[in-house]
Amino acid sequence: MPELPSLELLREARGRLASHDLNDPATTQLILKIDAHLAALAPNPGSAELVEAARKEWRSFDEIDIDSDEQRVSIGEDGTWVRAWIFLSHDDAARHGVSAEICAPTDSAQTP
Repeated sequence: MPELPSLELLREARGRLASHDLNDPATTQLILKIDAHLAALAPNPGSAELVEAARKEWRSFDEIDIDSDEQRVSIGEDGTWVRAWIFLSHDDAARHGVSAEICAPTDSAQTP
């Protein structure tokens, strides 16, 4: 899976912190927090197969898109959650009270 820029940044910051004074308790605690956060973001074993199964299950729905590099899943008792993009038309958003200004595309808008 390609690294997300935020993960690369977090790993770099962790490395720089670790190269400094590790006798400082605040630095050590921050490094431990970063390590825990990175560990929580690591893919589950078998996640690639679960994501592919979800892709196949929902492939006929044009309004649902799973990123090609998606790896994170949340496994529960009755099934698995896979992160996906769900399309909401501007008309549907307006029907639910969302203003046109909020729906206006911006330079930072992302599409899957």
